Amino acid sequence: MKRYLIIVILSLLPSLLSASARHLPVDSLVMLGTDYYRAERYMDALEILGEAMDQADQTGNELAYMRAILTIGNTYTIFDDYDQALHYYELCLRKAAALKNDSIASKVKANMLLCYAMLGKEQEAEACYRSIGTLRMGNVDQNRFYTYVNQAFLAKARKYYKGAIYFHTQAMKYAANHNMNGRYVAAEMGQIGTAYEESGDLKAAEVSEV
Repeated sequence: MKRYLIIVILSLLPSLLSASARHLPVDSLVMLGTDYYRAERYMDALEILGEAMDQADQTGNELAYMRAILTIGNTYTIFDDYDQALHYYELCLRKAAALKNDSIASKVKANMLLCYAMLGKEQEAEACYRSIGTLRMGNVDQNRFYTYVNQAFLAKARKYYKGAIYFHTQAMKYAANHNMNGRYVAAEMGQIGTAYEESGDLKAAEVSEV
């Protein structure tokens, strides 16, 4: 009987945690959702960040709203659902533009460029790249890193895979040489492998992913 009760309680725990999370302040919800995202608990992240987005909108917490929908967009890119990601990025970009928040606007546009590249939308990618202008990511290293990344995605959208590989490689080297978070290096390694694969060089793609 005791064992049965323990199993029941454990089965209810996720829903109990979710219910209690809804009573957290909106900034705490965004932090919790972001932690879930980083822990690769993507469905939990979407649930919590959706709640955060609604609460932030209702209370007028515009920064929390932008952070929530930016991470929701990022989560959809993990699922390769770039159209859905663009929907949230566009919402975030409109809010960032209204608030003249250049840092978030730069991040959103860089992510939108990724989506356009992955969807093969060359004209949209070109327009997005031109609109980015001077990056304001928060620090010099991120600005330089994303300059390479944006050039890589523009090349990808043009189906110029040699250029995409070159710029992703430069971004990877820059991240490694400037002690940036390892996820930046890993992400660029994955992009290099994808670019080789899409160019038809499957052997190089396998080597780059090792």
